[in-house]
Amino acid sequence: MKKLFLFSVLLLSTTAMWAEQIGGINYVLNDSKMTAKIVESHPTGDVIIPDSVKSAKKTYVVTEIDSWAFSHCNELTSVVLPNSLKKIDACAFYECTNLTSINLPDSVEEVGVNAFYSCGLTQPLYNNHIFASMPKAYVGAYTVPDGIETIAGGAFGFCTDLTTVSLPSTLKTIMMYAFESSSLQEIVIPEGVELIDDQVFNGCSSLHKVSLPSTLKTLGKSEFSYCEALDTLITYMTTPTELNYDMFYNVNTGECKLFVPKASLTLYKEAQVWDYFPNIFPLNALNSIEVGGLCFALNDDDKTATLVAGKSKYTGDIVIPNSIQSNGETYVVTEIYDRVFYDCEELTSISLPNGLKRIGELAFYFCTGLNSVVLPESLESIGEEAFYICSSITSINLPDNVKEIGANAFSGCQITEPFYNKHCFALMPKAYVGAYTVPDGIETIVGDAFSDCGNLTAITFPTSLKKIGYAAFWYAGLTEVVIPEGVETIEWGAFGGCPELHKAVLPSTLQVLQFEAFFCEKLDTVVANMETPLEIRSDVFEDVDFAGCTLFVPEGSIDAYRAAEVWKEFGTILPIPQTPTAISNVQSDKVQCTKTLRNGQLLIIRDGAVYNACGQRVK
Repeated sequence: MKKLFLFSVLLLSTTAMWAEQIGGINYVLNDSKMTAKIVESHPTGDVIIPDSVKSAKKTYVVTEIDSWAFSHCNELTSVVLPNSLKKIDACAFYECTNLTSINLPDSVEEVGVNAFYSCGLTQPLYNNHIFASMPKAYVGAYTVPDGIETIAGGAFGFCTDLTTVSLPSTLKTIMMYAFESSSLQEIVIPEGVELIDDQVFNGCSSLHKVSLPSTLKTLGKSEFSYCEALDTLITYMTTPTELNYDMFYNVNTGECKLFVPKASLTLYKEAQVWDYFPNIFPLNALNSIEVGGLCFALNDDDKTATLVAGKSKYTGDIVIPNSIQSNGETYVVTEIYDRVFYDCEELTSISLPNGLKRIGELAFYFCTGLNSVVLPESLESIGEEAFYICSSITSINLPDNVKEIGANAFSGCQITEPFYNKHCFALMPKAYVGAYTVPDGIETIVGDAFSDCGNLTAITFPTSLKKIGYAAFWYAGLTEVVIPEGVETIEWGAFGGCPELHKAVLPSTLQVLQFEAFFCEKLDTVVANMETPLEIRSDVFEDVDFAGCTLFVPEGSIDAYRAAEVWKEFGTILPIPQTPTAISNVQSDKVQCTKTLRNGQLLIIRDGAVYNACGQRVK
């Protein structure tokens, strides 16, 4: 600290040595550029700064006012700046409390942060492209003049009686602290703005609504920190910009509604920091209308309507109409958006429209009183946790048109039979005991479908299977699993926590193997049929004892696996044995064949090997 202080004193002394006082103002003269920069000075009264100054018969053009140059000059009352001036640095006129008059020449291209902080100015200060300062005492709404391209740092800071600001279409940049701790209630950032610098709205405790343009490329740090009243954030950016983690510090993001382009909903839900908002809506939901106590967002392009969340929780029996009328047009209701009936514990029944295609994420989350639901045949998609912990539902239909079901869509429902349609296996009752064969045609095992099925001893998959969702068999009682050819994706935690799983066979078609897919401490055998080792995270086989686990791979791929990250950690890597793996592979006509039932599963014994009913070798 002492060294830093001495360096600062030396620097100031050096600056003072270089400075030359001309007409009561200190200048640093640049002989190579023939320019003059005003440095720390203490003028009083009314000051006129010339376009140029002379020293030793040389003329220097005045182009810059240094940081803090006139700070705390409380006896300075007015300043006339020259047309030669290019730059006014940060805090140049900081707390010149009696400075009531100053001009800003059009030649000025840059104004630093808080250049005019707490000055005594009585009028807004700007030139034809920079808005530099607003008097702190300004009351009400204000319209920034056309042509302005930059709002200088701190320009509207601490304007505690400023309610709204209208910004021009010419605006490109808003610098740091521009509206800090002002009393703004809402603001629309116009199209064309590309940069909003750090902490522009920090401490705007009355700000409840903000609209961001599609042109925005950068949002600075802590932009909306301490904006406790923020309840509506609208963004037209099709790709969510990267944000720092304290962007919304002290904002109740759980209650604040985020409106984004409909095509970008998934991007925002998955983007860091943006995913702090559980209430993310498409932009057309901004203009929702209320019909029969229900709120609908209308889409004029295809004349469809989406049911969106209302202002209060729904109760009793709800009937959603097939269509609604607005301005002489008919809109078909095709979607129930995310969280519409979230935590509506007193909702008892719901009648869904015939044209419904999608039920959004958490749409009926924790509707514990809901006991009657009939899903229409038109339905195609059900979002994650759509009926999560609807504990009064004991049975429900699943139309064959549904091809997409999010994880945990029906977890917590009291469904007593295996629940699936011809595309998706959605839920297995936790109490199921023994082995199970997933029906032919199933392409997806939905996330969490078999989780906590501790008495599930064996699973046989159909050859139609393509995807196993996240945590699909979490803590299931499986001892080994054979993933059939055709499966391309195994999501995170799919077989995680299976306490007795010791063997896993992976197909050659596998393309995605996500983290903690085999978080199984007893796993001792992995058969990987992929010719090329997949790139995987180190925690795919979390808690597995690599030293005691054997990896079998295609004979020609041994070297590749021994060199591949994660795979090379297996203590033993061997070629896959060339032995019969299915009944169809056994060629001899003299083989002995017997059939038997064990734990309800049909087993076929041929040539000393045991196969399941699908012809897969199990022992």
